[in-house]
Amino acid sequence: MDRFCQVDPELKSDIYSTIVVFWRIAFIQAVGVKPDNWKPAVDYRETQETSELREDGTLVQRQIKTAEKADMGSGQKSLALEPGPREAGDAHRWLRDAIISGELAAGEIVTQEELTQRIGASRTPIREAVRRLQQEGLVVSQANKRVQIADFSIADLEDLYILRISVDAIAVRLTVQSLAPEMLAELWGLIAQMDHFALSEDYDRSEIPHRKFHQLLSSSVGERMSRLHSELFDHSDRYRRAFSGSIPGGYWPRRHIEHRHILEAAEKRDCDRAVLLTAEHYGRSVLEEMRVIDPDYVPERLYTALRAAGGVPDPEKLVAHNAVPRKKAG
Repeated sequence: MDRFCQVDPELKSDIYSTIVVFWRIAFIQAVGVKPDNWKPAVDYRETQETSELREDGTLVQRQIKTAEKADMGSGQKSLALEPGPREAGDAHRWLRDAIISGELAAGEIVTQEELTQRIGASRTPIREAVRRLQQEGLVVSQANKRVQIADFSIADLEDLYILRISVDAIAVRLTVQSLAPEMLAELWGLIAQMDHFALSEDYDRSEIPHRKFHQLLSSSVGERMSRLHSELFDHSDRYRRAFSGSIPGGYWPRRHIEHRHILEAAEKRDCDRAVLLTAEHYGRSVLEEMRVIDPDYVPERLYTALRAAGGVPDPEKLVAHNAVPRKKAG
């Protein structure tokens, strides 16, 4: 008992919280009802790794847990962290995941005080997290310590995919040249996982092997490009989560077929075709999202990137209904 009293107070708090959780679970199983003070928990199902570059230049590996909210009947799933982040890195990670997943909606305005209450962090980590998110373009600082979640814009979406297509064109070409048999086997395994989850329309779980698939196909690059690749994936994922549900005919079934074709080209060491199919894969995704946002928008800069970086001969034809001529003035 004396040793327990000497334990760090935060650790004792975590131990006590764990005991309380186990007691609540045992109580429910025993009597089949929830106690009055029961609150929906978070059930962690899957884990994915990410990395964070600190200001001192060190690269820290972290884990993001894909959580399924245990509020039965809501059916909502989101990325979440273990409750109560206390450091700036944890607050930044929580806020960033909430923005990417749409839990904090685009255009939403919140005060820093609301964020401290919602996350369980003090004001200093929240201020630091907001500063970093502002540098990344995910939040816009407002007066009176208010924060606006960055809104969606078709110009930002076009810029995002111009960068993504250009970066992946180089990364895929470098990676396909050096694909080992073990990596090919892992990539086919990820395809199988995506197909498995797609059959049950569990696209939240499908997102984990999907992300890993694109990471592996772009893995023969250095740390700087790897970080940029991961950031671009996250930002495009934010748009996809918001707009893919409005795409006629569905989003995922065709995407999974495209993944298979990309990997078949990579397995044959056909770099040109693997790059072309990857560029077309991204091009169809972004053009379909653009059509939802503004059917009359003609993304000429995106077309240039698809031709130059991805080798796509006729990008206007990737999504037929997207190529709507702009009306001339007068």
